[in-house]
Amino acid sequence: MNLLRLAALTAAFSAILVALVSCAGGDTAGGNSRSTTTTSAVLKTGPGQLQNPKMPGRVVFVSNFEGPGFPEWFMQALPGRARIVHQSPYEGSGNALFEVRPGDVEPQTGSQRAEGTGPTFEEGDDIYVRTAFRIPKDNSFVGPWQLIQQFHESEGWGGSPGTAVFLTSDRRIRIGHGDSTEIDWQSKPLVDGRWYDLTYRVKFSQNPKVGFVEVWLDGKKQRLRDGRFRQYGFTMQMPHSYLKTGIYRSHDSHGVSRIEDDSVIITQLPH
Repeated sequence: MNLLRLAALTAAFSAILVALVSCAGGDTAGGNSRSTTTTSAVLKTGPGQLQNPKMPGRVVFVSNFEGPGFPEWFMQALPGRARIVHQSPYEGSGNALFEVRPGDVEPQTGSQRAEGTGPTFEEGDDIYVRTAFRIPKDNSFVGPWQLIQQFHESEGWGGSPGTAVFLTSDRRIRIGHGDSTEIDWQSKPLVDGRWYDLTYRVKFSQNPKVGFVEVWLDGKKQRLRDGRFRQYGFTMQMPHSYLKTGIYRSHDSHGVSRIEDDSVIITQLPH
């Protein structure tokens, strides 16, 4: 009887040990304990099951595009060029579709644009932005540049934004200065029709020694321009800037630009 009990205890201990080893196998990046997911795992599990990086701080903005319109945004788009759709959203039952076609000119700005304007931030603010996006298969944009998110300077600024998210003709995401003089990070070519989860951190400052950017794609922290996980540089050019999401593209663009957004969340750290 003692031998039987000893065998049972040994088997139970072995099962517990195996479970503990399996749970301890998560990846970390940049010295922070953040869950990561490889591309192969993403394709097997589906992007809705990704483990996002922890977003510390206070939630200051949420837009999940579940309602009939865009109540959290001030819209600048031609009729029908920004709408809520219900075809396999990233989360919930709906998401946003932004579109710019050849010849489109948004009358308020005179630009090829379909964008929503969100919250404003100022010098010294430290925020995390999480957004899910998908490039529709019928997106045919070709051109020198288009933005799918930007932090546009306030106070009547007429230049490029200090921080912007680009979508290139060859389906890459870039984050950096809006005039493209410095690109902090660029993705590999992305797959049409697939949701991606993008999280980036911005420390807003006009001082290049204070401002910085960090980036996660599908839960994995990205190495930036200098090979590190944090890229320093100015991230705004005026004391205030506000988030814009959607499409804003060059007048020299061709084809139809389409981008789908879902689940925009912003948290802010205390000063």
